[in-house]
Amino acid sequence: MKLFARFFRDCAFFFDRRFFISVVAYAVFLVVVMVAAEAVEGRGLFMVFDGVMLERIIEARTDFLTMVMRDATMLGHWMVVWLFVAIIGLELAARRRITHFVSLLLSVGGASVVALALKQLLVRPRPDLLAIVSETTFSFPSGHSSLSLAFYGILIYFLLRCSCDVWAKYVGVFAAVVVIALVGFSRIYLGVHWPSDVIGGYVLTAGWLYVVISQAEHIEKKKKAVKVSV
Repeated sequence: MKLFARFFRDCAFFFDRRFFISVVAYAVFLVVVMVAAEAVEGRGLFMVFDGVMLERIIEARTDFLTMVMRDATMLGHWMVVWLFVAIIGLELAARRRITHFVSLLLSVGGASVVALALKQLLVRPRPDLLAIVSETTFSFPSGHSSLSLAFYGILIYFLLRCSCDVWAKYVGVFAAVVVIALVGFSRIYLGVHWPSDVIGGYVLTAGWLYVVISQAEHIEKKKKAVKVSV
């Protein structure tokens, strides 16, 4: 019981005043993005960009690419991402890497909530140009793109902070970047998202990822300062 109490106390250490100020700032950022998106879409600017880009990508379809994109898109599916989160989260908790543990949950959880909320608020319809897979939710932002950046993006941060071999870092970071890009492209290729949905998902999640990572860095510095003072 004492072990669990200490674990939750360490988790709560992450949520200081600075974190909540950052969350408020991010909420303002979300409002600005939503207003800007509505203004741009109202002028039909998205329609021109999205229509041309989507048409060009669909024209490039091949049987082999379709097979690859079907597999690639699953790397951003919420069930797959949360399965990875559960596995890695348990490992981090067992190693008492509390800051990393909380950062992982916050990154993916926050991105999931934001994506779902904005889909319901903006109710943007999906493309109707020969979609290869079926989706029932609204289009903006791309949930797969948001989750892939939130999850693989925080893994990049973990890799850069670890003491592993430098080449292992390079390979891991490169692989994560490729996966993030592939997931986003696959959503357009499969015809279930407009290009601006994917870009919007990346932009919104990048802002949230910055909040989480900057707080993680802040907490690690606070912990080091406490150890030095002791």
